Amino acid sequence: MRRGTWIDKMNHSALVHLLDDAATFSSDHLSLRVGIDRVEIETFAQLLTSGGDAFLSEVFRPDEITYCSGRVERLAARFCAKEAALKVLGTGIRGVALGEVEVVHAANGQPTIVLLERADERATALKVASLAVSMTHTKFAAEAVVVALLDAQLVDFNLERRITDGQSGFGNDA
Repeated sequence: MRRGTWIDKMNHSALVHLLDDAATFSSDHLSLRVGIDRVEIETFAQLLTSGGDAFLSEVFRPDEITYCSGRVERLAARFCAKEAALKVLGTGIRGVALGEVEVVHAANGQPTIVLLERADERATALKVASLAVSMTHTKFAAEAVVVALLDAQLVDFNLERRITDGQSGFGNDA
């Protein structure tokens, strides 16, 4: 594998931990859901231009806007992560707004998903035990994958967001 390819930028550690968790338990009550999304950077830049500040404030939380510092590719990767999360929740953009999904970063830079309001309610109803996100971008496109571990035996739980120690060796610039 060549250095500098998109795979080098993906942070797989959260996904690996999620799959390890799934293998640890009996599979009779566990299931995985996967969402993926991709957007062309040029198309997303046009959306940003046409939507302006109203689009930004509707889709992104203030900390996300600050973190991205106007970098279109970073905003596009987060947009994809939000879309992928809504696919995992089975809602699409109907019923849950993109702004109810936030991408935050651990001290080591690893991204994670925070669900708010209706997104959090939907995750609770689905019995989502944990979420993992991986994002990447090039100058041409941005992509994100979100994986959810569902546990049919969960009762009165809080959604646990796994943040790893960053020792996987994969960086993430998204």
